[in-house]
Amino acid sequence: RLCSPIYYQSESGLRVSAVMAGGAGAEAGLKAGDVIDRIGEKPVSDIESYMEAMAVFKMGDQTVVQIRREGATQSLKVKFGAASATDANGSHP
Repeated sequence: RLCSPIYYQSESGLRVSAVMAGGAGAEAGLKAGDVIDRIGEKPVSDIESYMEAMAVFKMGDQTVVQIRREGATQSLKVKFGAASATDANGSHP
């Protein structure tokens, strides 16, 4: 999982309320308050679409997660089960 728990947002995407320390999301730079819009090729609009998007990944897989933070869109590169991650531009968040 990228984050836990999460909750619905009134606009598109899913707002992160907390990030699991040491998890793939935290290692990629995901923060509480971020809004997840896309995981890999799958758009995220609610908890159901988040779970569907996450279901295809296993330990060691990598993908890009598109988020909004403070009004700006960012892409974070996530490696599931990894101890480290980089953003989509190759730098550490």
